[in-house]
Amino acid sequence: MILNEIIDKITDEFENSDIFFGHGAVSPIDEAVWLVSSVLKIKFKDINKYLKTIVSVEDINKINLIKSMRIEQRIPLAYLLNEAWLKDVEFYIDERALIPRSLIADLIEDDFYPWLESIHNINSVLDLCCGSGCVGILLAKSYPHLDVDLIDISDPALEVAKINIQKHNLQKRVTAIQSNLFEHCKKKYDLIVTNPPYVNASSMTKLPTEYQKEPQLALASGEDGLDLTRLIIKNAKKYLNANGKIFIEIGHNRDVIDEVFKDLNLWWVDTESGSDYIFMLEKNDLP
Repeated sequence: MILNEIIDKITDEFENSDIFFGHGAVSPIDEAVWLVSSVLKIKFKDINKYLKTIVSVEDINKINLIKSMRIEQRIPLAYLLNEAWLKDVEFYIDERALIPRSLIADLIEDDFYPWLESIHNINSVLDLCCGSGCVGILLAKSYPHLDVDLIDISDPALEVAKINIQKHNLQKRVTAIQSNLFEHCKKKYDLIVTNPPYVNASSMTKLPTEYQKEPQLALASGEDGLDLTRLIIKNAKKYLNANGKIFIEIGHNRDVIDEVFKDLNLWWVDTESGSDYIFMLEKNDLP
């Protein structure tokens, strides 16, 4: 069977299934191409060069097994392949950590312009609620002068983060720390980035099956989705250096944020997905 036929067949099966997309692919064909390219060790962007390639029976069987698990068990493909991507950088992932999908990656790609005078004036960074460590590691890979700490309450998630630190050979500049938010934090930072749990109680009950396969600790944050965000804002000031800034990603909670924190001088930050998902606070504007 040739590769093009396999992709078409899997795309059709994905389209006619109940699976939900949102963990690295947004359509049946994208997910089908991701599946076959990963199994066959072909770069996603190069797939068109191989569409007429004959695929071995062994590889077809492997592809079909993963496809069946994806459809029948609704396991996100990232977990089945143990890989996820953020801005073309590959990360290891498994069920111990949330699948990478942070919009903070857009800010990294743009050097945090215009929110930081220069990223090169920044030396120390904290990725709070780091999960797999993808955001902090992407920062360290993008800016070789940075020292980055990764903090998460979950020991299992930090084990995944440590795999990614080693995968990208960043042991000298990236450190994983188990901590309930700032509890075990021993220093101050020029920059804090955080993508904390922010799903409200009502939305948690309606999540697609795929999201229920992820650690619920990394998703749920109380009745209005802001339990963790409140604690972060309350305590962040003492962990920032002079002129330090914190960027907080909060999903679809902008209306609630604007109401709850209406007395704070917060700034909404543009990303490729819009300006409703990340806000920035300067140290002097924190309570």
